[in-house]
Amino acid sequence: MPSPSSVPDETCAKLVSAIGTNDFGPTLLALLESTCGADHCAALTFDQSATRRIIALSSDGSDSAYRSIELYIDRNYTARDKAILEARRSGCGSPPSFAIIDTDTIDDTEFRDVMYRRTNICQRALIATNALDQGFAISVLRTHRAGPFPQCAADWLQSHAGFLVACIRKHYEFQLALSRAVPDLSSLPEIEHVISSSSVRLPRRELQVAARTIYGVTQLGIALELGIGEESVATYRKRTLQRLRIATRHELLHWYLKLWQGHTNLG
Repeated sequence: MPSPSSVPDETCAKLVSAIGTNDFGPTLLALLESTCGADHCAALTFDQSATRRIIALSSDGSDSAYRSIELYIDRNYTARDKAILEARRSGCGSPPSFAIIDTDTIDDTEFRDVMYRRTNICQRALIATNALDQGFAISVLRTHRAGPFPQCAADWLQSHAGFLVACIRKHYEFQLALSRAVPDLSSLPEIEHVISSSSVRLPRRELQVAARTIYGVTQLGIALELGIGEESVATYRKRTLQRLRIATRHELLHWYLKLWQGHTNLG
């Protein structure tokens, strides 16, 4: 594990770029592996009525973290997790709480044995926050084989707590919006209709290319479908991004979701 101070800013930038995509979880795990020697990581959101998994991954490729977090939710351990309870007591807008817990010192024997001894967890680093009655938590776990967190790793986690929570929250919000819009992403005519309602009027070809990009068609597929060259597809897409003052396909999808929400509300 390299020193956290030697981790380049590009590594954090990759996490930001992965927000809202399927690469977010693996990118977060890779970042936590390189900075903290994480064996497992999980992220949750919780309110007064429910706890929901955002991600749960293990560095060995197993489903250990996933199974543990599903058990945590199923048995409602959020209600007896002291670190989470402390975050819930904090006021909205408070800085994220940070704690490193030696699992052997947890006095709730059932919670300790089921969640940590069963999976050979030595220490748990927890970042948690409460915002607008909805909390977010990131659990970073090291096994007994890896040993306790080095001080430099703990310092890095604490100094980046706000950044990590913000990424988790944005990813969750984006995925939630995406899940609500999934039916509309399955209809190309609907996508074209929504784009045509934008205050930014796109020429016909640019609209067609943008709609098919959002729909998930490859550049070659768009070229074949519209009867134009791949270079033309790239040019139309570039012009569209410039008109919208965005830079990536990820931002194009984000733009469409916001546009769709406004279009739906007007309807």
